Amino acid sequence: MLNEMEYILAVWEERSFTRAAGRLYISQPALSAAVRRAEERLGVQIFDRNTRPVSVTPAGEKYIESALKIRQILAGMTDYFAALDTLQAGRVSIGTSDYFSSYTLPEIVRDFKKRYPQIDVELSVADPARRNGMLRDEAVDLLLCVEGEVDGDTAEAAVWRQEYLMLAVSKDDSVAQAVRKGRYTIADIKNGEHRGLQGEAASISVFSEKSFLSLQKQNDIYSRTLAICRDAGFEPVFDTGASLQITAYHMVRAGLGVAFVREELIRHVVDTNDVYLYAIDSPLVHRNISIAHKKNRSLPQAVQAMNDFLYQIGSI
Repeated sequence: MLNEMEYILAVWEERSFTRAAGRLYISQPALSAAVRRAEERLGVQIFDRNTRPVSVTPAGEKYIESALKIRQILAGMTDYFAALDTLQAGRVSIGTSDYFSSYTLPEIVRDFKKRYPQIDVELSVADPARRNGMLRDEAVDLLLCVEGEVDGDTAEAAVWRQEYLMLAVSKDDSVAQAVRKGRYTIADIKNGEHRGLQGEAASISVFSEKSFLSLQKQNDIYSRTLAICRDAGFEPVFDTGASLQITAYHMVRAGLGVAFVREELIRHVVDTNDVYLYAIDSPLVHRNISIAHKKNRSLPQAVQAMNDFLYQIGSI
């Protein structure tokens, strides 16, 4: 049908069956037969063959109008896919958490856009269960999340980078004033002086009487806090009133309890000189961050470019 359309457009553009046949490298009888088959199929006459040059009928005018639109659409589609091939266009949607969308991804998206300015990047924030559903339904292309949040039945995940959890304690806290082992200031964290956390680490048991501020029970930090404390031989008392990790941090500043926070979060907060950060002696303070995509899905080139870019950044 597309060849037929191009034959008819060639006759209209050349105003001649003979010239159109020469341009198309077919014989004039073959071209005339192809046009007649199209007219018979449509039940209308497209060309008035009694005029010189050949002209179109009113029905032919409608056909030509429609055919030109189809040609334009096809050309646009071809250009679009060619642009995707060279990453001149495309779209990537990343499902993630409030934390990553606020603190981790903005700079990464900025740098990605510098390399691929025509690719649109969308961040979709949702809880882990909803994010997995979005990935399954292909409402998002990638997930950036804590490793345990990935639904292994529908998603394929790989480790992106490792992060550390540190215990935030108010400087006014009497235990914090007494315990120096594993203790760092916000300035220490920002200067990287806490690297090698295993060397000087405090036992969580010295904070066993404190209220542990945490996110909701479905959050990974809640379950890790519980496991770390239980490994040390006590059952923590929780206050799960914080909906965001930054909220828990500010509750620590107000002296309402202690909280495990991401080391990376501390790099983004203003140093108010009122919080200590403790390296805690537990393997559970180390956790992996993963990038996941839907199983058995071939990633579009723009999505693959973002996936590769994330791993490049993560390896730095």
